[in-house]
Amino acid sequence: MIVTSQGIHSMTQHLPYRFHSDEVGVISFCSDALSLLSGKEVKATPVKLDALLHLDSSASSALGVATRYREPVCFRASIRVKEESLLPVYWTVVPHPGGYDWFGFPAAIRDRIEGRLTELELLVASLTDMVFELDKDGIYINFWVKDPSVLYVEPSLFLGQDVRNVIHKYFEPLEHRLRPAFDESVETRSSKVVEYVLPGTNQWYSCRYSPILNSESALVGMIITIAEISAQKKLEIDLRESEQSYRDLFENANDIIYIIDPNSNVRSMNRMAQKLLGYSQEEMTGKSSHLFFAPEKLTHAIEQGKIKMDGGSSLTVYESEFVSKNGTRIPVEVSSRLIIKNGKTDGIHVTARDMTNHKKAQSELANSEARFRFLSEYAHDLICLHRPNGDYIYVSPASRQLLGYEPEELTNRSPYDFFLPEDADTTVRDAHNHNSKGMSSHSVQYRFRKKDGSFIWLETVSKPIVEDGEVIYIQTNSRDITYRKMTEDQLVERDRLSSALAKSSKLLLTSNSIEDGLRQCLQVLGDAVQAECLFVLQGVKGESKLFHIWCQSSPCTVMQKAHFFVGAASLLTEEERNTAGFVTEYHIANESNEIIRSWMDKLGYKSLLIIPLVTSDGNWGIFGCGQKENARQWSKTTIDTLTTFASSLSSVIEKNIRDQQIRRSENLVQLEKEVLEMHTGSNASLQEIANHLIVGLEALGDNLYCAVLLCKSNLREAVSLAAPSLPAAFRDFVNNTPNDSIHTTCGRAVETRQQVFIEDISKSDLAETTRQGAVMLGIKATWSIPIISSSAEVLGTFSVFFQVARSPRPDELTMINRATHILTMIIENKQAAEKLRMSNERYLLATRASNEAIWDWDAIERVSFWGEGFNSLFGYPSQFYPGDTNNWEDKIHPHDRERVLKSIDSVLNGERQGLFIEEYRFRKADGSYALVIDKGYCMYNEEGKVIRMIGSCEDITERKRMEERLVQQEIHKQQQIAQAVVDVQESERAEIGKELHDNVNQLLTTAKLFLEVAQNEDGMSKQMIRRSSDTIMSAINEIRTISRSLMPASLNDLGLVSSINDLVENIELTRQLKVIFRHKEKLDSILHPKQKLTLFRIIQEQVNNVIKHAKANKLEIDITYTNRFTRLEIKDDGQGFDLNEAKLKDGMGLSNIMSRAAIFNADVQVLTAPGEGCRLIIVLPNKNNQNT
Repeated sequence: MIVTSQGIHSMTQHLPYRFHSDEVGVISFCSDALSLLSGKEVKATPVKLDALLHLDSSASSALGVATRYREPVCFRASIRVKEESLLPVYWTVVPHPGGYDWFGFPAAIRDRIEGRLTELELLVASLTDMVFELDKDGIYINFWVKDPSVLYVEPSLFLGQDVRNVIHKYFEPLEHRLRPAFDESVETRSSKVVEYVLPGTNQWYSCRYSPILNSESALVGMIITIAEISAQKKLEIDLRESEQSYRDLFENANDIIYIIDPNSNVRSMNRMAQKLLGYSQEEMTGKSSHLFFAPEKLTHAIEQGKIKMDGGSSLTVYESEFVSKNGTRIPVEVSSRLIIKNGKTDGIHVTARDMTNHKKAQSELANSEARFRFLSEYAHDLICLHRPNGDYIYVSPASRQLLGYEPEELTNRSPYDFFLPEDADTTVRDAHNHNSKGMSSHSVQYRFRKKDGSFIWLETVSKPIVEDGEVIYIQTNSRDITYRKMTEDQLVERDRLSSALAKSSKLLLTSNSIEDGLRQCLQVLGDAVQAECLFVLQGVKGESKLFHIWCQSSPCTVMQKAHFFVGAASLLTEEERNTAGFVTEYHIANESNEIIRSWMDKLGYKSLLIIPLVTSDGNWGIFGCGQKENARQWSKTTIDTLTTFASSLSSVIEKNIRDQQIRRSENLVQLEKEVLEMHTGSNASLQEIANHLIVGLEALGDNLYCAVLLCKSNLREAVSLAAPSLPAAFRDFVNNTPNDSIHTTCGRAVETRQQVFIEDISKSDLAETTRQGAVMLGIKATWSIPIISSSAEVLGTFSVFFQVARSPRPDELTMINRATHILTMIIENKQAAEKLRMSNERYLLATRASNEAIWDWDAIERVSFWGEGFNSLFGYPSQFYPGDTNNWEDKIHPHDRERVLKSIDSVLNGERQGLFIEEYRFRKADGSYALVIDKGYCMYNEEGKVIRMIGSCEDITERKRMEERLVQQEIHKQQQIAQAVVDVQESERAEIGKELHDNVNQLLTTAKLFLEVAQNEDGMSKQMIRRSSDTIMSAINEIRTISRSLMPASLNDLGLVSSINDLVENIELTRQLKVIFRHKEKLDSILHPKQKLTLFRIIQEQVNNVIKHAKANKLEIDITYTNRFTRLEIKDDGQGFDLNEAKLKDGMGLSNIMSRAAIFNADVQVLTAPGEGCRLIIVLPNKNNQNT
């Protein structure tokens, strides 16, 4: 808690606990009360803050605020009362330059429990075995123990009981020790400790009573701490036993051992000293030890003794020579140390080792050392000599090449400084222990840190060098086995991974589906390669789709993780995706591609391994391995394993694809059979057959929808034949949308007579209305195939729609093309059958409704057949007539008979071939004559002779009368047209005259008046001339407007496009309309001049209509061109009108447009309604033989 410093000074004088600490926590001042309570004399010795107070985490945090922000703070911390208990105190800490002032006051009594809890926390943290808490009356209220099984008494038997009763009841043999110590601790308010052996065991325990006091030093509770001290007691017993062992060792040692007093007189000798020197214990006791030394060595021995006696060293080691009683010289190594008692030198302990054998060995060692150094200097292995503790004495030059160290850098250093700790504490330490015991060790393998910080694997053979049963050196021979270890590790890893790979591949191959196989095998493979995440993506080329995922830490599903993998297509390029076995590693720490880095960061991957899954059809997807916890460099064996698994997965995927294709092909064959049976064996309609075919295809495909559209004869309109899975809105869209390349792929397929693919409709160049319609229907991609008959006629289109943006797969292409082929055949057959039916029906209707009678004459059998028409037209029965009856010849008008018979004979004799046509009068059954045209077609045999004639006899009597009447009407019509032309010319002349009289004439008259005024009034001459000039310019503009309305000069000079642009500019100058004009390039070079004039007049007329009547803000003019027609569309956003009402009115605008379009056989379509604007569409045929 942060407090202000205001008012602190006034209350500090009344606080019993105060002190000052510096920035590092050293207390330099302490109040007397605090010093007395804590037992710390700060004036004598500086005290650290932790020694005075117990700061818990809350107090430390608050103190951090004061340190960091230099603000006063308040918190609670306990005073360590003479290291025996804790006293809770509230402290206010005020920062000052160079330190802090501390002001404390005791906590309320209700806070004593927290003080006891703090004490208990400290005690439990001290790793004691058992802690018990008593209240002020000695009642057990709580306990802490790490292992409850060590309790001698169950908690239910002592909790809530008086400690005195518990001791009496359960610890009666120890009551005489435990009870008095407890009573004394309560009485003296101080800690007491009792040691005892638990009855029935050999275990020693220490019982510590620690009273808990409040600020007035009143007892508020007690802590009993019981710790097992069996080990300590054992050490005391061992110490006593070691004294006896020392005596045994002294007497039985192989070295000379004797003890002398400060004056060098012998106190005692061991058996070996008596044996080698020849003196007995009794002989030398009280005599000078100088007697042992050779005269020439005595002075040096005295000097060594003086060094110890003067305090220069408590231990000296030197070589000397003893002389035995019989005069034998004994080379020795003397080691002597002072014996201290009560702080004073009480004597010297001397150990002298017989060096006779050692001296002999030294000579041999000198010779062998030369050989050893020669070998070690030139050996490739590292040869070293160590002290028994392991420190290097000698290091061969091979250390430079193997380790990077100079030999001098290792000499006198411990090899344990360079070992990998986990190796040093196991194999190396075991070998060293064997050598220390004088035993050779088997070879050990360990890792050694080189100078560059990396580790090298060494294999070392060590051998101790023993002298007189004691190890004096250790020789080691080490060689580099890093490559061998790496190879061994790789072999082990390869065996392990190979086993996991085989198991994974088996699971993948034997599973019912790829998903089931991946669910089982990815866990096996992931555990083997120690991966955190393995995943499989499908369709990376387009939108990436998570196919399967396995996570080590927690189960995860495709549904949970799918959205994280959007954008995975950026991980591999197109070339990389289609390269089998290609491996790519990504590490977020050094990844420069921001897209990939962002994607990895979103997934939490620190390292990523990517392998493409490639089949014979190309890329299928991606297999990936991700690491989240730590970045990872994959080993070659791991990469090879994952690559092999990816290859196996690709093979399984390809097999699965092929199996699916086979099943799909079989199902497609069955579907085709069903469709053909419906076509040939039932009365099913074309729509029913198409629906059955589409439903079957959609079941075989992958989320696709199909539709069959049939083109009308003009190919600019289409109707939906079958679309069973698409909503009614689709049929409405098809029926109401022009079948052109702007609006639909069907229109494009019809125009180009080729397949059309659009992988993403939203990004295509289709019309905006089409893209919006696709969004409403949930369609994102489409594909249309033209249905072309055997006679190269476009019948319609087979369209496929996808709910995702993608292109069709190869198997889908094959399937739809086969279906289109079958459908084309069925449509052709159905249409042919329909045409035949209609032809027969038309024949019957024609023979009944027309003035024709069908006849058939067999030239070989000489028999003729008269059809139904002879009965309805002429009154003769329909039947066969023998040729020798002259039935037909007798009914020809006598004036025409010779001519007709001569004509037919010329055909029958071969003089004339082709169609027989004659016009003559034929007698009807009632005796009257009808004027007929008789036409016959001859059929010939191989010899060129007529074998049959088929013909018709048409009654043209009425037609002849009508033709005469039409001739008269045509003459009358031509007269009316001529009169209309004259009327129009007169009307235009009157209009021009009116314009010239009302506008131009008035302007010129005004100009004349201005000139007259300028002539008569000198002062206004310039002004009048300028106004006259402006008026004349206005007259010129009026004349130009009249001329342009009659025949725009730009149309002949600049062309249609420039003329329309000129018209648009003039309209926009008035700011009445916003006009947009779109057209295809080279339009002027394609159209005939009269076609261009007609289009311009139509545009001019419609623009005038819009300006006068539409109240529009925007007008669009669009001219497109194909090989077959020119299309003009004029669209406005005005108020629209009722087309039927407009046709009844007498207006000339729409009528003029219709008349001009009719000249070129153009189709006119007006789409309008009140409030919906108007669309005028003119479709002008492009034909070379067009009447111009």
